[in-house]
Amino acid sequence: MHDLQQCVRCIYDASIPGIGFAADGICSYCRQYEELDRDYPTGAAGRAVLDATVTRMKKDHQVPAALLSRLRQLSSSTTASTG
Repeated sequence: MHDLQQCVRCIYDASIPGIGFAADGICSYCRQYEELDRDYPTGAAGRAVLDATVTRMKKDHQVPAALLSRLRQLSSSTTASTG
């Protein structure tokens, strides 16, 4: 059996197609995840980004009516389930 370099953060090793490793041992897929998490956060931070985007779109009148209706439905169901 060959000793393959393995990411120090996840389970991926050098057998994964297209993988690369930084000097600190973290693989390119973990780095990509970090970038996506930074650019497109989830949880409360992601909700804040989404809310700000929707507010800006409403202000600029860029929200299609069908999307606006669906956002109102989602907002109502979230409020009802948490309140």
